[in-house]
Amino acid sequence: MKTKNILLILLILPACLLTYGQSGFSSDDYVQFLKQSKDMSYQDIQSEHTPAQSYYSGRSVEANPYSWLYFDTIVEKLELTKDEMDLIKQNHFMVSERLEYYSIEQVLQEMFRQDLPLLFTTDLVLQALHMSYDQILMDVEVWIMEPNLIKAIDKMYTDFPDLSGKYDDQPDLLTSLQDVDLYVTMVHSLIHGSLSSPHLIDEATFKEYWDAVQAEQQVNMSLFSSPDRIRRLDFSQFTPRGHYTLEYVYWPEAGKTLENYFKAMMWLGRIDFFMTPPPENPWELPWTKEEIRRMNISAFMLQELLHTHSIMDLLNENDKIITFFVGESDNLTPGEYEDIIAGSSVLAADELLNDAVYDPYYENIEASQDAGQRILSSFFLMDPYSEEPGKLPASFRVMGQKFIIDSYVFSNVVFDRIMYEGVKIWRPMPDPLDAMFVLGNDDALPLLEDELEEYKYASQLEALRYLVDAYDDDFWGESLYNTWLNGIRELNPPYVNDNLPYFMKTTAWHQEKLNTQLASWAQLRHDNLLYAKQSYTGGVGCSYPHVMVEPYPEFYGAIGTFAAMAYDYFKDYEEDSYIFFMIKNYFHSLETIMGKLEEIATYEVQKIPLTNDQMTWLQEMLTGGMASGPPIEGWLANLFYDVEKTREGDFVVADVHTQPTDQFGSVVGKVFHVGVGKLNLGVFLGNSPFDQYKPVAFVGPVMSYYEKITENWNRLTDELWKQDVWDDNLPERPDWTNIYLADKQGNSKVEGRELPGQLFMGTGVETIKPGQLVSSIDIYPNPVNENALIHFILMREASVVMNIYDATGRKVYEVLNKPMMAGEHWIEWSPGDMKEGIYFGVLQAGQSRSVVKIVVQ
Repeated sequence: MKTKNILLILLILPACLLTYGQSGFSSDDYVQFLKQSKDMSYQDIQSEHTPAQSYYSGRSVEANPYSWLYFDTIVEKLELTKDEMDLIKQNHFMVSERLEYYSIEQVLQEMFRQDLPLLFTTDLVLQALHMSYDQILMDVEVWIMEPNLIKAIDKMYTDFPDLSGKYDDQPDLLTSLQDVDLYVTMVHSLIHGSLSSPHLIDEATFKEYWDAVQAEQQVNMSLFSSPDRIRRLDFSQFTPRGHYTLEYVYWPEAGKTLENYFKAMMWLGRIDFFMTPPPENPWELPWTKEEIRRMNISAFMLQELLHTHSIMDLLNENDKIITFFVGESDNLTPGEYEDIIAGSSVLAADELLNDAVYDPYYENIEASQDAGQRILSSFFLMDPYSEEPGKLPASFRVMGQKFIIDSYVFSNVVFDRIMYEGVKIWRPMPDPLDAMFVLGNDDALPLLEDELEEYKYASQLEALRYLVDAYDDDFWGESLYNTWLNGIRELNPPYVNDNLPYFMKTTAWHQEKLNTQLASWAQLRHDNLLYAKQSYTGGVGCSYPHVMVEPYPEFYGAIGTFAAMAYDYFKDYEEDSYIFFMIKNYFHSLETIMGKLEEIATYEVQKIPLTNDQMTWLQEMLTGGMASGPPIEGWLANLFYDVEKTREGDFVVADVHTQPTDQFGSVVGKVFHVGVGKLNLGVFLGNSPFDQYKPVAFVGPVMSYYEKITENWNRLTDELWKQDVWDDNLPERPDWTNIYLADKQGNSKVEGRELPGQLFMGTGVETIKPGQLVSSIDIYPNPVNENALIHFILMREASVVMNIYDATGRKVYEVLNKPMMAGEHWIEWSPGDMKEGIYFGVLQAGQSRSVVKIVVQ
């Protein structure tokens, strides 16, 4: 009984930490929920998250896409293949790898010059957001954060002799002083890119550590511990990647990069002092009180050093920016540690040599909610036979990496967090679909069926979903990272809406939106990889004639909130700085654009005709662009912080999880990467808000999402990934994209994982009854003014008669009287000189009859 209570406490404690301050969260309810959801099966969790609406996975009669305006033009200009056409007939849309583009500018300009109707996709907004965010973060790092960091580190290095002098008469503190010397000298060396001379430890010893860091591999060596206490240190994390390898083009001298800043911040963010012991395991002796005391004394001395000569003021300014961008640190921070020291009344490091002082101080650390870390982000051996997950040590870091909810999800659905029927389950790697489900997308769950059946982690997934569902708006507004993530969440399956086009009701579309969400999430992780804590496994004359905005109003609202938050944060920064003027101008423009798109998407969802001003604004999104001038012109250019970058290929990769060993303890160093490749083009059969929602075929850009696992601690850089893109050496896309995706030759792909769906039998939520030849009739628009389209599905070849009658039953118009082939039909019709009023259209096919009410204005 005691073990069960301990396990329950361990499960509840992270929940309390995660939902601290969240309105409406009840720990008692959560305890009850955990009891009810223990040892769930896939069937159990699936029954709790059945989609509110069934999706269409097939059609009894193929669509005739030529009934959609501009489809014949699209076929001609894009040279669609037979398989691409078949995908369109089946799902009313398709995306093709054959139609791939190097850059945003390339795809938009080509569609513009060919006068093709444009679907303004959420992919386009998210691509612009990523490119802008990444460059803005780089600007802030170059002009504020790196200079601050250099000043702070230089002060730490030059002030160390004063700290050493304070304790040089106490030999029992020498090892801790040497620890701080190693820590400070290493970060000083990293920020300046060359070896600095240590103050206390010998240069040969220091060079061993320097060489280990520079090798960028996992090593086993002591650190802030005795020579026989080996730590498993993953220095592969010090491989510069992301925008930190790029040359900063706006710097006065050539060759400026942020590689040194990256390595220094990685040291400050990942190298820690254990304030409590790491998890116990069968292969290592438990950490002793004296070993942990040494690290506590070292951390105390480092804390003293940080509070000299305004060092913390510089670091706090940087941390304030990073916290706004990403979130709070997942470790004991200098500020939180200062509170514990003050509460323990410890005035000097030597006092911690006395048990009478150290023991109550240590108890305060153990009791502190701030001291704990929630994400396993180090290489620890875990006991596979214990009855509870290993408890992570309290960890002191100067600029610790940030807690992000998706990484927390990953760390809790792998070994050793999965418990099933009292046994730990070996699951080496997470699936990004785990995070999508926890973030609220129920469509991810059926695609995880095989994983959930094999690794028995449905209870963990359900518990995580419960916690994330409990978050209120305050959490999603805590940082730009969370707000971006919330924008991705707004692409989760919408509520039932009959006004949505057919393609948005298909299983294929819902799997395509998972592609959009994961591609944007990959970009989000890429842009923040230095600061976000990674999880580990234990162990011209042209136009767009029609524009349809992808109808997700809440998504545009969330991105607008992101822009408003960022503008409000930066509004007080250096009025005379060109960089900050550009940043504020960008976020102000982004907020304005998102507001207009949110309004237009709301109109589309409700099938309200757009105003003339709205249509004009959409058509003015792109007004030109030339090789000698800006790549794109029009308000679309304002979606990008640096419009020149729209000419460039934006192929990015991010490592999101590390598996140190295999199930048998052999070191494998597997690294899970997510990446984004070239833009693909999709064709969509929709309804034009420009013309009473008549059927129009659109084209639009769609991102491509990839997953790749490397071994031997190999962390991919953007440069390596870009080369793989150009060499056509990328891994296969996730198999669940095959349902809507044609390959590079325009051929259909082999069947992969698919969501459950139903056969489409009619024109809406209604179905065609057995034996009935014709569906119900739709007419667009209705009321009718000058022209309309009559839509119906014929199950098999038949003679079709359609007449229009007035309210007295008098026949006033014959629309059809001829044999017709089976299929979906769109018939153009004009009321001519018919008077205003109510009429009825009656369509007869064999013994089947269908009636539609028509209002003529």
